[in-house]
Amino acid sequence: MREPYSAVTDEYSLWSCHDIDSTETEVIELLGALVRATKPKICVEVGAHIGLSSFEIGTALARNGRGHLHCFEVLPERARATSERTAGLPVTVHSMADVEYDPTNLPGPVDFLFVDGDLDNRDASLRLWRPWLSANHIVAVHDSLKREQVREALGAVSQYERIDIFTPRGLTLMKLVSSPPAPG
Repeated sequence: MREPYSAVTDEYSLWSCHDIDSTETEVIELLGALVRATKPKICVEVGAHIGLSSFEIGTALARNGRGHLHCFEVLPERARATSERTAGLPVTVHSMADVEYDPTNLPGPVDFLFVDGDLDNRDASLRLWRPWLSANHIVAVHDSLKREQVREALGAVSQYERIDIFTPRGLTLMKLVSSPPAPG
């Protein structure tokens, strides 16, 4: 389907999406390209929905020959759909909110973090994962230009360099100015 109306750009009809809740197809492709280019070991996706981004990131990791994606999705039927879509890829789907997960269970720091999902929980996700980011991390936040609560969450996070990519919903790429070492 074509992307529905967006105040972020007048040319919103140039983008497409699977359904109204899915990330724009072009943004999903960009996420996969970032993973291919940066070769992360540990990736985290917050809000897998039906696994379209998860599949793209998992495919990029498989092509890289290294890395693993941990997806978090609170709705069980969507977590199942993501598991089915990513079967055979280096992807683990956690049917839970990321903020309920203990990051010490990961085998190392997070190199690539994609925050989507619940609009009201982005700041909590960013706070949770911040101490677990590797020195060479990339953080991508979806809906960053269209949704007020996401803009507010990003505004509350300090010490990040950021690039706003103008898509109908917005994608912000961020990096901590000085990344602390992961606890433990």
